[in-house]
Amino acid sequence: MLDTIFCKLQSQPSLNPSYNIRTLETQAKKEFVHFDKSKRLYVYLPHWGDRLEYLKNLRRLIFQRRAAFLAYSFPREILSSNWRLTLESFQLIQDLVRQDIINLQRRYGFEEVIILANSLGCVHACMIATREPWVNKLYLLSPGHCLAESMWEGIRTQFLKREFEKRGITLTELKNFWA
Repeated sequence: MLDTIFCKLQSQPSLNPSYNIRTLETQAKKEFVHFDKSKRLYVYLPHWGDRLEYLKNLRRLIFQRRAAFLAYSFPREILSSNWRLTLESFQLIQDLVRQDIINLQRRYGFEEVIILANSLGCVHACMIATREPWVNKLYLLSPGHCLAESMWEGIRTQFLKREFEKRGITLTELKNFWA
């Protein structure tokens, strides 16, 4: 309910019109902390617009377990009314996260990889976990079963829905584009 109220008070979020796939790598942020002899790696994939500085409580909980922690923050522009750019952004994010985990596993020898994901981050997490046998556990908070439907019906993404509708793109077409 509060989400609905805040959303109605907010105007359309400002998205950088000059965003492109080449700048994603420089705009994405990550934080990695390792404890000596840690055999467990927790990977956090964020909700839309989440920032690393918001993870204080999660970070503290994982540090109490003396486990390694890898967290990300991605620009809001990864989800846009440009379906091709959104698809490319999601593919690049998955590739970046996957490669980071592989590199860290090689360097530190983690025995367990646990992915924690929230909202939009669940899409990335599921796409990585279905392809990689080294993901031991997957925890999804507020998952959506379909990116297109979540965007189409989401409270905070109605401006994107309107943009697609202006161009004559339906939910069914969007599902096919992002399949």
